[in-house]
Amino acid sequence: SKAVPQARFGILGDGILKPKLIATAGELGLDSYVTFFGSQRDIGSYVSAFNVACLSSVEIEGCSNAILEAMALGKPVVSTDVGGNNELVRHGENGFLVPAKAPQAMAEAIITLLNNRDLMLKMGKRGREIVDSRFSLKRMVHEYETLYENSLEQKEAKKK
Repeated sequence: SKAVPQARFGILGDGILKPKLIATAGELGLDSYVTFFGSQRDIGSYVSAFNVACLSSVEIEGCSNAILEAMALGKPVVSTDVGGNNELVRHGENGFLVPAKAPQAMAEAIITLLNNRDLMLKMGKRGREIVDSRFSLKRMVHEYETLYENSLEQKEAKKK
């Protein structure tokens, strides 16, 4: 909030950390900067309004739908480098990966994007391209077709 005073922050979800996050925002005097939206069904309409999507997981993360959804909406992602996040976020290409439990590194990455609109748009566009090429319905159907065809070929080969 000091580096980019016009920035506002939105937090989606109703996890067990929500009360602590609300209290911390109050203690830091950030109440007017942070909105807690709670659990939402239509995540896309919220993420569409964001300039940057962030995921601050500290331990285990699989293939994060939150990251994929943000990328599909053309948003650059700042994420901790845990679990499968580094398979989705290509550091410096469609967002930034930062170490877990390193809030200063996350803040610096967010500030970098908020202060560089061209970079923010470029990374968001690249994220969208990655989703379109690697995670589209067409690609998924093709991958399943290939899997089934290979399985069938192996089964046929065993019969001979």
